[in-house]
Amino acid sequence: MASWSKYRRGLRKEDQELFDDVFRSAKLHLAENFYAMRTIPFESIAMSIAVEQRKLIKRLHDRILRLEEQLTAFHNRS
Repeated sequence: MASWSKYRRGLRKEDQELFDDVFRSAKLHLAENFYAMRTIPFESIAMSIAVEQRKLIKRLHDRILRLEEQLTAFHNRS
């Protein structure tokens, strides 16, 4: 993360917070990254970030589907 500090400083404040969130999500997979022992460590970091982003997308997608089902059921009762 230290090597990205100049990039981070160049971001707007709200983007710095998002940037920090992205790196925090990568830290959730430290054990897996150690186990993978990739030649280029950033590959593991990028994959960890992608996994966390995909989990978020899936949760939001599932939530949208549930809300659509509830809306359909509500309209069918009317």
